[in-house]
This record gives sequence, structure tokens and C-alpha cells, in this order.
Amino acid sequence: MLGNGSRTAGKYEYQLDKSMSWGTILSKMEQLKATLGVEDIWLSPMTLEDIFSDLAAHDRQSVSEEI
Repeated sequence: MLGNGSRTAGKYEYQLDKSMSWGTILSKMEQLKATLGVEDIWLSPMTLEDIFSDLAAHDRQSVSEEI
């Protein structure tokens, strides 16, 4: 298994150990894709929530600097 995982609305999410190589991750993802009949895989080091949180923090900082 790749790491701690959960399934929501047909989507599997895993938190991976940062020490894993991309080659290992991609190999295991391809194995899971074949085993589970998954159509697509997507890897992202950040979630959209992480990105929006970072943007909101940046906007708050910009507003504070303007005041």
C-alpha cells in the first residue's frame, strides 16, 4: 500500500511518505490503477484547500501592509 488512504465519492486519497521516490509512487499507482480499474491518476503535492489557504494568507498579508 502507498500510505494512509481514504475513499470519498469514488476518489482515493493517500498521504505519502516524503521519502518515497517518484518512481516508486508511479509504479505503485500503476499497479493500483490496473487492480482497481481506475481510469486516471493524479498526483499533487498540495490540495486545492492548501492552495486557497496560502492565497488567503497572502491576501491578508497584502492588506495589512497597505494599511
